[in-house]
Amino acid sequence: MQTYSKSVHFQSFLLFFSLFSQMFPRRISKICSPPWRFRKLCFLLLLVVLVNVLLLNLLPLDGTKGRRQDLADGSFRNLSTGPRAAGPRRKAVVLFSRWRSGSTFMGEVLKKAGRGVFYSYEPLYEYGVHVLYEDIEETHLAVEEVKHILRCQFDFGKIEEMLRSNPLLREACKTSGICKDANHTAEVCRKSSLHVAKVLRLGLRWARPLLEMEDVDVKLIYLVRDPRAVFSSRAKVAWCSTPTCKDVKTVCSLLEDDLLEASLLQEDYPTRFHFILYDRFCQTPLAALQKLMGFLGLPVTRDQEKILQSKLPSMDALSIYKNSSAQAQLWRKRTSFTSVVMPIQRWCWTSLENLGLRMFFSEKDLGNMSLPVVLQDGESRGLKLV
Repeated sequence: MQTYSKSVHFQSFLLFFSLFSQMFPRRISKICSPPWRFRKLCFLLLLVVLVNVLLLNLLPLDGTKGRRQDLADGSFRNLSTGPRAAGPRRKAVVLFSRWRSGSTFMGEVLKKAGRGVFYSYEPLYEYGVHVLYEDIEETHLAVEEVKHILRCQFDFGKIEEMLRSNPLLREACKTSGICKDANHTAEVCRKSSLHVAKVLRLGLRWARPLLEMEDVDVKLIYLVRDPRAVFSSRAKVAWCSTPTCKDVKTVCSLLEDDLLEASLLQEDYPTRFHFILYDRFCQTPLAALQKLMGFLGLPVTRDQEKILQSKLPSMDALSIYKNSSAQAQLWRKRTSFTSVVMPIQRWCWTSLENLGLRMFFSEKDLGNMSLPVVLQDGESRGLKLV
């Protein structure tokens, strides 16, 4: 479009010069008054001068555009840069979830999808314990930051924390001897077979700009857990003190909005959006893993199976090696029916129904493990649950 515009300007200039020559032949002749054998050369030089003047007037348009782009990306000027690799678009998987919803477990499963997986662990960590869902500047900046990460453009100040959760990067640093360098990290990322990023701090409506990226082939996994189990787990940690983490009414409202958006994303991106109910996944983890990896177009690895084969519940809440089915139900024995279950069932009623989860109307039923929390009809109101 820009080249076409310049061409149009140039043709317009030639037309203008021709008309000017016809309208003011004496002025042109006076300028080019040398002997006849030099007049053609004079006219040619005059044409070159005028063309250069015209191009100089056009160049500031590009410069202005560049400056505006710098202002738009002002928060990311310290990012690594590098040419995009030739060939197919880079593949990336974004895991959308919330705190204490099984995201650590699922992130590790995805990280072990192959030896060449580059794992970006919570790239929005600096935003604190907040879910950004409003259409404000801070949310847009967070979305742009995730885009930069998916493009393998990294902030120089975040490399050290990435090393702790990224085996591929740690191994590359050992062999090359170059660590804590954003450009080296970007090169490792670009050469990886798959980029996995875990995002906990964005409302699901902001996943759409990531799916619309033209230079990265993004697939998105939305992981949800029974909000009663989520609150039971969050009640044990001191850092969950913000409204979007602790306030039941706020969290239930956000969950309802996310589930509505999830149904829309399933329709708009049926091959690039995958919905996982953590509670259902843990019932038949190996079968659910097969379905997940089929969505990604990848085989199940031995390392992934190893995570799911543990038979004993783990006392470590952050451990990924545990009996997934048993672990997912432990909250029912440890949580308060009156202070946790009842308030959440009041404010999250619609979401619990959409997720196909059982309502508990007594403490006895809550502790009765023969009553499955996940109902058989898991596809209600258009949501296809895994």
